[in-house]
Amino acid sequence: MSVDTNETDFRFSEVFDSLSLNDLYGEDLAMAMEVFGGSAVRISETLKAARAYIDAGDRDRLLREIHRIRPVFGYTGQPLLQDAVGRFEGLCRSGAAMSQVTEEFEELGRAMRESIRLIEGEHARLTGFINRFA
Repeated sequence: MSVDTNETDFRFSEVFDSLSLNDLYGEDLAMAMEVFGGSAVRISETLKAARAYIDAGDRDRLLREIHRIRPVFGYTGQPLLQDAVGRFEGLCRSGAAMSQVTEEFEELGRAMRESIRLIEGEHARLTGFINRFA
């Protein structure tokens, strides 16, 4: 059975870089759904771990944890947040006072929590769209 492409054309929400997502996933929306589904959980885990490293004053482990999450924002079409994580990594490497690192992390953490909300919403949209054709 043929499916009308006008009916199956999924458009990512405007808050995401749809150009990069379309390049990355093409027509493989199932892969996009899988990535979005796991990303919110991964970001949440990173926030918890990063908070513990900040509280312990462990800059090295904080940097490693934050570095590992950075690509997730690229895979979910959030280049500005990916860049913000990169800047935070630079701050951690710069030898800045831990109070400044903590302050910057609070701001980054707010953006990451908002990202979780957006990713979960897009995951729900992708799931609903794909299930229409299952």
